[in-house]
Amino acid sequence: MRQPPPAAARPVEGTSASQEEVRAEDDEILRQLQSTQARISIWSLLASSSTHRDALTRALSQIRV
Repeated sequence: MRQPPPAAARPVEGTSASQEEVRAEDDEILRQLQSTQARISIWSLLASSSTHRDALTRALSQIRV
């Protein structure tokens, strides 16, 4: 189901942008976002998140070698 475009993407009264043009722009932005990969390193995740750091510490402390 297609959601209506956000208010910021809708044409302002008196402009000539049609709904089709706005949807085409929205679709292009969504395609670009879907093809962009997030690059999050484990180190940066652990450095910025005490929750993840604590979870890793608990998991590693339970390992029997």
